[in-house]
Amino acid sequence: METLKELVKGTATMDCVRTGGIAEYIITSCNGKKYMLEINLADKVDCGESASFKPFYERAIILMRWIRRAMDNGNLIDLNEDLEN
Repeated sequence: METLKELVKGTATMDCVRTGGIAEYIITSCNGKKYMLEINLADKVDCGESASFKPFYERAIILMRWIRRAMDNGNLIDLNEDLEN
């Protein structure tokens, strides 16, 4: 797993929004490694009433709060493991 700094220097692309308002973002670190992050858009306490999420962020630092939380909770999915095996 890369550091938070390496992740937020990369990009974030929305992969899809699942039923129930779960947005899946693919985070590509500054080193080219890919991770998946899920954000519950229905959680108004976390996201706010009028939050808007873009399909692409040039810098993933915009999503740092969710990236850090996913790292701390072990919910940041490493998409590179399948490619390395």
